[in-house]
Amino acid sequence: MEKLHKEPGDYTKDSSSFTLELQKFHESRGSPFRHAPRINGREVDLFALYNSVTAIGGWQKVNDLLKWDYILDKLNFPKACANASLALRQIYVR
Repeated sequence: MEKLHKEPGDYTKDSSSFTLELQKFHESRGSPFRHAPRINGREVDLFALYNSVTAIGGWQKVNDLLKWDYILDKLNFPKACANASLALRQIYVR
């Protein structure tokens, strides 16, 4: 991922802020967020995932246009991972 064209320090700060808000959201719904999910043993950058999906127009558009493989590529995950696009879609929904 090209880190959304941000300086490394800015990206880290924005990513940390996003993760904190995501944790608060999950806690408010009674579903604590403990750690980032993984695909094929590699942690998914949830901030990059969120920004990649919203850049295309949101979950519905990515889903309707079948762009999950494109998002996998943007996040530098190999398409050869079995069911990776399905896993990524499920991670985003959660």
